[in-house]
Amino acid sequence: MHKRFAVLFGFVPWMVFSELYASTTKEIIEASLAALATMVILDWHQLKKGFWLPLASAIYFILVALNGIFDFFPWAITHPAAVINLALAIIVWFSLIMKRPFTLQYAREEVGVAFWKSPLFIKTNYYLTLMWAIMMTVSALPSVFIPEKIYANSWFWGYVFNTACLGLAFFLNKKMQGWIIGWNFWSNVRKLPPVNSPYLEGGHKPVLDEVELYDLQVIGEIPKQLNGQYLRNGPNPYFTPYTYTYPIDGDGMIHRISIKDGKVSYKNAFVKTNGLQAELKAGKALYGGIALPIPPDPKYVKTDETGKSSASIHIVKWGNNLLALYETTPAYLLDNNLATIGEFQPDGRDSPFNVNAHHRVDPKTGQVYMFIYNTYGVPLTLYVFNQDYQLIKSVDVEKPQNTMIHDFLITENYIIIFDMPAIFNVAGNDGSEPFFAFYPDRSVTIILVKRSDYSISRIENISSFFVYHFVNAYEEDNKIIFDMVLHKKLNLNQALNENENNIPPSLYRGSIDLETLHYQHKCLCDSLIVEFPSYNLDYCAQKYQFAYLVAKKPDNAGGFNLLIKYDLVNNKFIYTDFGVDTEIGEATFVTMRDSSNDEDDGYLVLFVYCKSSDYSDFVVLSAKNMQEIARVKLPRRVPHGLHGSWIATK
Repeated sequence: MHKRFAVLFGFVPWMVFSELYASTTKEIIEASLAALATMVILDWHQLKKGFWLPLASAIYFILVALNGIFDFFPWAITHPAAVINLALAIIVWFSLIMKRPFTLQYAREEVGVAFWKSPLFIKTNYYLTLMWAIMMTVSALPSVFIPEKIYANSWFWGYVFNTACLGLAFFLNKKMQGWIIGWNFWSNVRKLPPVNSPYLEGGHKPVLDEVELYDLQVIGEIPKQLNGQYLRNGPNPYFTPYTYTYPIDGDGMIHRISIKDGKVSYKNAFVKTNGLQAELKAGKALYGGIALPIPPDPKYVKTDETGKSSASIHIVKWGNNLLALYETTPAYLLDNNLATIGEFQPDGRDSPFNVNAHHRVDPKTGQVYMFIYNTYGVPLTLYVFNQDYQLIKSVDVEKPQNTMIHDFLITENYIIIFDMPAIFNVAGNDGSEPFFAFYPDRSVTIILVKRSDYSISRIENISSFFVYHFVNAYEEDNKIIFDMVLHKKLNLNQALNENENNIPPSLYRGSIDLETLHYQHKCLCDSLIVEFPSYNLDYCAQKYQFAYLVAKKPDNAGGFNLLIKYDLVNNKFIYTDFGVDTEIGEATFVTMRDSSNDEDDGYLVLFVYCKSSDYSDFVVLSAKNMQEIARVKLPRRVPHGLHGSWIATK
């Protein structure tokens, strides 16, 4: 039985009872038994669960049968239409009086348990039950005021009117859900002040046009062996949002620099997600963002959506296409001309496939490791793809809470997940808890998953911290060594600069003793605020020496303007200072290992934003000495983004 029709089936026994009921004892008992039999067939699942409507209906049919035998209420026998209609209306009204609206039980069959205590979910079902109560009362009134003989012999009152009331109630049961959800969304939006975020201004200010530019001016000389594409993703809201939490909200926009034989071109394009297409059709923003995590108006979007899948965090090569990634929602496939193909559905699946923003590729095996965390339900799932991008393994990881996990690590033998106290309070939240919050008084757990058999070990009770981005990890002397940008706390909108206690994120080295499972970490550099680490991806899961990070000095209140090369072996660094008038984004390492065996033989490519001109440049540096080699002048601003990839031309 389709859950959508469960409420309607709850009324079918009443139709059977009404059709068979007559004034003789035998007919009363037969009608009651037929109604009870129909209920067992259609509503047995609901009866076992104690649903109010079938349970109260069953009690009513039994009482009617007893009344037919013992005649303790003669009026009910001689006025069946009034009794039947009034009884049904009273059952529905009584469920409201008892604060157990009967539609709530049916709605729980369609909605995950995580939302059962949601104020909107409960409010919606009070309104729906009230509507049913009113319609059942309207259906009952003619049987009360019209004489029984006239009513019983009237085809209109006995059939057409009652059927029309029931049909209208069923129609409104579906429509009203959308009306209430839409009303709730827009009434909440109207209460909000105009959005005011520094992440919608300056170097973050969105661009709305999609352009393609050729033969761009190059200062210096593009290295001859540097042929390929640099792609960078980032949040770029098309419509002015109602709330804006960076870096979670916004629409994905891909910026591409193409290089061929020293010639450079630029192209940008929105990732045309389902959410963005709905907004373009409506001509306005339709989602509340993570700061207003309520369902959008189903008049414009699918009713099972709460947030927008913006595909705005990362962009990677995926077979012959590109994959735009986000958090907890479907990734989107793009072709090589940046046209959106659609939601990511690997292996011929008939439904979208959720993956997270970061992945790791083992250069020795070609295997691709990905994961997804969920805001409710199964908290974490790991995925393994082979070198042909076919899914070969998925592993659900149980843990006590649903948490935000942005990045992870792999080594030769392990997958390493840091479960930090950035917690989603979705399941069972009655509105008293924030949708998402960081709890500094709770601990971190490290989850070690063996790549050979996917067995799991845990290291618990580690003092709290948060990591957006890890650099790399490897095994040495029965230890796992890894590097990360550690935040003492997580505070969205400030997380990439400082947290609420003004403690900046710093580069740390951690280690795990695989014999004792002892964990420790230490700060490598506290003189600079750092984020967005990168490294030579050919060294993923292997011992490596260099990490590259965007940085700024503690007295710089603006964005990142330094790019550092950190020598993890000798614990020292050099950096390039782009100047106080500039802000930079993540640098991507482009390997040139074909020409030497040096880890740092390659280039760093990135976008650099000039605050005074409001234009951006594309810059190429030597990864060895951090000196600028070439600068491509762009006649526009490229808004600050998040993560990017280099795809070499074969």
